[in-house]
Amino acid sequence: MNNQLFQGYSWKLGPNTTTILTVEDRAIVTADGDWSIDAPDGSWRYESNSGRDYGCNGSWIYTVS
Repeated sequence: MNNQLFQGYSWKLGPNTTTILTVEDRAIVTADGDWSIDAPDGSWRYESNSGRDYGCNGSWIYTVS
């Protein structure tokens, strides 16, 4: 996964993985949602309780179809 605001960073996730993407142990925050994902087809959903441990008020979750 890549995001325009975080050039030089990428994340490789294994199957059946749920995680918060971080840079230097801080959850990343993007206002633009400009993600480039190399993954099988899937869908996004918002979970308002996800990421609370990182001070987030929710997270977008990508699920492979």
